[in-house]
Amino acid sequence: KAFVKNNLYHKVAPHFDTRVIEIYKKGSFTKLVIDANKEFVVNYGLKSEYWKYYDIKAFPEVVGYVKTSLKELASHYHALYQEKKFEKNKPENFQEAMRWYRDFLLSFPKEVESSLITYQMASLLLENKSFGQAAVEYEHAAYDFPYHEKSPDAGYYAVYAHRENLALVNQ
Repeated sequence: KAFVKNNLYHKVAPHFDTRVIEIYKKGSFTKLVIDANKEFVVNYGLKSEYWKYYDIKAFPEVVGYVKTSLKELASHYHALYQEKKFEKNKPENFQEAMRWYRDFLLSFPKEVESSLITYQMASLLLENKSFGQAAVEYEHAAYDFPYHEKSPDAGYYAVYAHRENLALVNQ
């Protein structure tokens, strides 16, 4: 961590950071893993300063780790949002999950897993009773990607979310 702190834009800095995260994972230090993943994504996300010094195509392992970190962060906060014992933190967990879902989709819009990430984000919106937004994202998941395992469900839930949104508007 000291090396990275003093040499953030060094060629091997992301590799040191990934090693630290893996150590935290092996030690089951969940909070440290989450914090380190956030820091990693901020430091090496596709829009970060780091990539002004290096060609993104030359470091596929770093880009892959960014992708994995974004998925883990979104899933972690989505799970916290659903957890009854964290009810009082629901708004913060919702915002965090949405942030990481959106970051993933902005960074990797054409990736194979983007359709499933879109579906998961739409599910979070539906759980949050953000029916209008959920409908739009479900439609996106159903129709704007090649057919995938969740395409039929996404189409169904898009209609469901539209109906729920109309019911709210008509009250």
